[in-house]
Amino acid sequence: MSKRADQRLSARETRALLARERLETTRASGFTFREAAPRRSYAPHTHTRHQLLYAIEGTATLEADAATYLLPPQRAGFIPAGVKHVTSLGNANVVCLFLDRRLVRVGPEQRRVSVIDVTPLLREMIQFALRWPPARRARDPLANAYFRAFGLLLEEWLTKECAYRLPRGQSRVVKRAIELTIEHAGVIELPALCRTVGASQRTLRRHLQAETGLGFRELSSTARILRAMELLAQAESSVTDVALAVGFDSPSAFAKRFARVAGESPSAFRARSRPVAAPDARAAKR
Repeated sequence: MSKRADQRLSARETRALLARERLETTRASGFTFREAAPRRSYAPHTHTRHQLLYAIEGTATLEADAATYLLPPQRAGFIPAGVKHVTSLGNANVVCLFLDRRLVRVGPEQRRVSVIDVTPLLREMIQFALRWPPARRARDPLANAYFRAFGLLLEEWLTKECAYRLPRGQSRVVKRAIELTIEHAGVIELPALCRTVGASQRTLRRHLQAETGLGFRELSSTARILRAMELLAQAESSVTDVALAVGFDSPSAFAKRFARVAGESPSAFRARSRPVAAPDARAAKR
């Protein structure tokens, strides 16, 4: 599981970085920004453009709309322009695409963070877009055509968003409890969690229910499934190994819970989320 970010930027430092990188002042309608400092966490902020947040490696954490979203390489987070959010990079290698409001039409029901599965096509399009940073020429015809096409495809992908989210909580105790549950999915138990956050079991249960609508068992179970999604995408991980790693004694119980959260079996998710190997160039010539 990704560790918490070490470098927490203040609101002033966040604004300064956005200005230094020209993320808000560039005239380009679409561009890509590659994070150069892993283990960084931003203060709450907004953008004038839509943002697509994608971790090429590792897992980024996105907080917005009173929810926490884990973003391993199998999914990306779409943040509409003007939506306040917090991003934590952890150990992730992150790429952000910024698109002018005119390139992606967002209806009233979509003015919130959405999470979408990253298909092989989307992954390749993000990689290709890295050639156009914020400092690119605003009138570059190839870049402008590319980001227009990207925006149209993104509108379609956003109609198939996924429910990969956990509640965020409001109080310091609940926020910290959720953070630790995500960090140690399948390992941390309620007594140890309570000792760490400085609250009794009765108090933490009560606040969790009041602020998130979830009990500890349901919160822990969902966090374990989100962690399992990360592990299933790794080549060396079997479904049984993953089930044990996130605290399930029975593979069948794991499969049942996984399907309830993800809408498909662990095996199906595993097959779909792994990158497709590029065809051998010599074979293609035959």
